[in-house]
Amino acid sequence: MSRRRIGNASTVASSSSGSDSFRARSRARSRARPTEQFPRPRRALAPAAGALLGLGAWGAVAHSSGSGWVQALGALLAGFLLIGAVAPGIVTRRALCEVMSNPTDVTAGQDVEITIRVSTPLKVTPISPGGPDSTAGSNKTMIATLRPKMRGEVSTCLLDVSSAAPFGLIWWHKLVALPLATTMFVAPRLQEPDPTNVTPDALPSDAGDNVDARVGEPRGIREYRPGDKRSWVHWPATAHFGSLMVREMEIPVAPPVTIRVTLPIDPELAEQAAGRALGTVAALINQGRQVILVTRESDGVNSSIVSDVTDAGRRLARAIPEHVALDPRLLSADRSPVAGQSPLAGQSPLADRSPVVGRPR
Repeated sequence: MSRRRIGNASTVASSSSGSDSFRARSRARSRARPTEQFPRPRRALAPAAGALLGLGAWGAVAHSSGSGWVQALGALLAGFLLIGAVAPGIVTRRALCEVMSNPTDVTAGQDVEITIRVSTPLKVTPISPGGPDSTAGSNKTMIATLRPKMRGEVSTCLLDVSSAAPFGLIWWHKLVALPLATTMFVAPRLQEPDPTNVTPDALPSDAGDNVDARVGEPRGIREYRPGDKRSWVHWPATAHFGSLMVREMEIPVAPPVTIRVTLPIDPELAEQAAGRALGTVAALINQGRQVILVTRESDGVNSSIVSDVTDAGRRLARAIPEHVALDPRLLSADRSPVAGQSPLAGQSPLADRSPVVGRPR
C-alpha cells in the first residue's frame, strides 16, 4: 500500500491494480524473449516537412502583424505539433504485449487467430508468421491473424507494433518478438499419397496382430457388458463363475506400415515431400492400418507409431532435411540410431502382444 498526502488529508491508493499486475507479468515474460527494437517513426518526412512549413508561415505572419494573440496561437500550434510528433514514440516504447491464447495444431497456408492483450491501444502487424493488420481498441484485447506459409514448429511470433496517439500525426513502430502461449505445430498441406515413402515391411504377410472386435474368432471370455448380444453368452463359463459371461472376439490385422520421410534441403521441395508423406499417412490410417513414421528431427532420428493425422502433422512439422547437421548436445541414446544399424532394429510390432488364454470351446 502506498500513501499520498494532499494538504492535511491522506488517501490510500491500491498498488495491486489490474494494469500494474499485467505490466509485472509482461516484464517477467520479457526476460525470456528477444530485446525489443527501439521505436522509430514511419514515413515521417512528409508530416515533419509540412509541420515546419506551417510553423514557418505562421511565424512570418506573427512577425509582420506584431499581435500578441497571433504569437500565442503560434506557440500553441508549435506545442501541439511537438506533442503529436514525440508522444507516439513514448507510447510505443512503453507499450506491452502478451499472447494470451493460440491454437496448437494448424496447417500451412491457413489463417490462425491468436488472442493478444496489450497495455494501450495499438496497431499490430504480424511479420513472422505474416498476417494482416489488427487494431486493439479500448478493451486492450485483440484478435490477430497469422498466416504461416510453410510447416514448422513455432514458439514465438514477430510483430510490428505501432501507434500514432494522441493526435495521429506521425506513426511510430517497433518490432517485438512474443512467445506464444503454447507451441504451435504447423503441419504441411495435405497432398496426394506417395507410395515411394512406404518401406517394405520385414515381417511376413501373415504375421499380423489381433485386435478386439464385435465379430470374428473367439479369443476368450469376459463379463457381460450392456450392448452384448444374447448369442455371445458362454453358458458353461456363466455356470462356473456364477455371473453372466460372454465370448470375447478378435480379428487379425495387418502389420504396421513403415513410412520413411527424407526431406531435401530446398524448402519448397521439402514442403512438397512432407505434404505427400502426410497424404500417405492419412490414406493408410483411413484404411485402418497402423503406421510407423520415420523422420529426422533436431535431436536425432524418430521412429515411432503415429496415432492419427494430427500426430503425423506434428512429427512432420518438427522434421528437418537429411543433410542438416545435428546438435550433439540434443542427441539422446533412445532416439539416435546406432552406427550401421537400422532405426527400426530391435522393434517388433508384436512385442507387446499378450498371449491368448482361456479360449472357449
